[in-house]
Amino acid sequence: MPEPGLSETAFLDILRESGCATGDYNLPDWEETNEGFKQYRQALFLNTWPTALIVQEASYFLSERQFLLSIGLRVPGNVSLICTDDDPIFLHCHPPVSSITWERKAVIRRIIAWAANISRGKPDNAQTQAPAIFVQGGTMGPATGGEGL
Repeated sequence: MPEPGLSETAFLDILRESGCATGDYNLPDWEETNEGFKQYRQALFLNTWPTALIVQEASYFLSERQFLLSIGLRVPGNVSLICTDDDPIFLHCHPPVSSITWERKAVIRRIIAWAANISRGKPDNAQTQAPAIFVQGGTMGPATGGEGL
């Protein structure tokens, strides 16, 4: 398993502080292909289902939502589902998707500065942080336990 970054470490710390045991189940490492996603999902749902999933991209979020529906699980009734992206496609979803958004202009300015520096042969490893904002949608709520798969 790769070394978790700052946000992943903070996530695991909060779980531990809340009394949850942590491990690969909480932050799975999987090959980012369709087959890798299917294998990850099979392992995740092997014995029970999770009560909450945080998914990084809109395409995986929609795939996960469709999968949950196909096995008879409701979002948010059985599983809370959150996306770390605030994709425009979510405007068409009902209920509204719980997601995370941030100020994109700061990120775009940083990308432009990085590209300009690299094009001049100047090394640029600077990082820019943009404050994240949680958007409470309708895909998160009290979830039942994951028994009965």
